[in-house]
Amino acid sequence: RCGLIATVGGTGLSFDDCVTESVAPLLDRTIPGIMEAARHFGQQRTPLALISRGVAGQIDGSLVLTLPGNRQGLLESWSAVAVGVLHAIGVIRRPR
Repeated sequence: RCGLIATVGGTGLSFDDCVTESVAPLLDRTIPGIMEAARHFGQQRTPLALISRGVAGQIDGSLVLTLPGNRQGLLESWSAVAVGVLHAIGVIRRPR
């Protein structure tokens, strides 16, 4: 069992950016606040962050993130959500 599953790239508007459409139907629950925080953080640095279509959610005991492929966007997104993501993994993996 994996606590975190992260994809990098495929969350933009290009023809081949299809990660969001591929991952979203697999999620048991969405966690919209994670990627909302990443986009908000990014938009304070570049107006281009608004085209990111990343999603986050839960599949069984794993937290799933779809992160941007642009190096700066990836680093900024992770900086924005890392503390919350680590906390969420702990909550998801608590014994029932």
